[in-house]
Amino acid sequence: MKKEKPFREFSYPSLKKTYLIMRNAAFLLILGILQAYAVDTYSQKTKLSLDFSDTELIKVLDNIETESEFYFLYNEKLLDTERKVSIAANELSINSVLDNLFAGTDVKYTIIDRRSFWLLII
Repeated sequence: MKKEKPFREFSYPSLKKTYLIMRNAAFLLILGILQAYAVDTYSQKTKLSLDFSDTELIKVLDNIETESEFYFLYNEKLLDTERKVSIAANELSINSVLDNLFAGTDVKYTIIDRRSFWLLII
């Protein structure tokens, strides 16, 4: 009498090998997602305190560069660096500070780790 296997697909070696590869791939995928899920970046942890009144934008950005590890790249032809801004920030994130600086303008920015790239949307 032949012994009945509970899963007939495992009688084929190629299907068994495919199942093992899929199981290992799923395990590694889940492991990779869990490792990368809760990583805080520098821009989320850094808090800035600024107090400027009627100051040129370029001086405020230079001050942020000296207080933090951010480095700003922008085109002076597209960004009005002579514009006067006023900001009072106490322990705010860089996103909040930049949102306050560029409120009411068409300037959009992207933060990539410790570098901030500026784009002017017209």
